[in-house]
Amino acid sequence: MFKLQKNISLKPYTTFKIGGRAEYFLKAKTKDDVLNAVSWASKNKIPFLVLGSGSNVLFTKGFKGLVIINGLTKISKNKNYIFAESGVLISELLNFYLKNKLRGLEWSAGLPGTLGGAIRGNAGAFKGEMKSSILEVESFFIGKNGVNTRLRPFKSCLFGYRKSVFENNGEIILSAKLKMKKVKSIIAAEEEAKSHINYRKKFQPLEYPNAGSIFKNIPVSSVNQRTQKIFKNVVKIDPFPVVPAAAVIDKIGLKGKFIGGAQISQKHPNFIINKNRASANEIIQLKKLMENKAKKGFKIILEEEIKIIN
Repeated sequence: MFKLQKNISLKPYTTFKIGGRAEYFLKAKTKDDVLNAVSWASKNKIPFLVLGSGSNVLFTKGFKGLVIINGLTKISKNKNYIFAESGVLISELLNFYLKNKLRGLEWSAGLPGTLGGAIRGNAGAFKGEMKSSILEVESFFIGKNGVNTRLRPFKSCLFGYRKSVFENNGEIILSAKLKMKKVKSIIAAEEEAKSHINYRKKFQPLEYPNAGSIFKNIPVSSVNQRTQKIFKNVVKIDPFPVVPAAAVIDKIGLKGKFIGGAQISQKHPNFIINKNRASANEIIQLKKLMENKAKKGFKIILEEEIKIIN
């Protein structure tokens, strides 16, 4: 039987190291822990939130309800697929692939967060995306008769650019079956993964608390001709032509901008870092400043990649 804690600080459970207190709190270790806790919250009409590594979220205050830390971390290899629970760190999943001489996840090297979060937001980097590895996803939702589980084949996950069906339909991911490609030698994959990790260390402010990219990159097709010309030299494939949000923020002169203890990173301006005990409000002020200047200067609507929890 799961045992709830009360009045627990959320700061240690987010990569921003920002957050108030959760009214109720549970570190779930099994699928039953999660389902039973959600069932309890549903019956008692208490809001709940399932949190992975906290790498892509910002709590503006505490959470009046139940926060469940996803500790579902089983990984196994079948003849035709990899089974992994949603709380598995992407780094651990990649290591499992490489250890078993499997390819398919090298693009994810250095990516923070869990499998569940990567599926939900169709995480991507270095011309790869999470959707390319998915065969089937197991999720749960609250129905008329309580908690229900569901198996979604790839097509019904409705993956798009940094999004999926799981973003707004109330379903929480429990596990997934993943594609795998067996190879004789894994040396090339290991070298690719190492290259991606080194790139992140060089160009991202990993030495400070942050939540990764604040905004999604901007599809070239969504901006006007004038703006396309201004940014034509920085367009990249991700996995289709995009204007990097970092380039836009740099162009509007906000690199290094401080508000209180929060700063737009000089190393990678699509990151806001917690430089000195920043508050959620300071992070949000910087985010709004970036949005307003991008819209005014280039008619670009920056779309959030992080999830803000009020």
